[in-house]
Amino acid sequence: MLSLQADKLRTLSIPVSTSWLLSECMEAKGKQELWTRQRPEVLTGRVGEIAVSATFAQRA
Repeated sequence: MLSLQADKLRTLSIPVSTSWLLSECMEAKGKQELWTRQRPEVLTGRVGEIAVSATFAQRA
């Protein structure tokens, strides 16, 4: 498995736009993890609603 190595990261030069996008992705992942830890019952309910609506949409 590949991993990030701090020495190699220090020598990389990435564009500002790329680093901005990476930080946005990490922020979104953090928010997702917060939801899965604090409110799993809400997510479980939404998954059920989506499955039911998808079933009805296929029948139409």
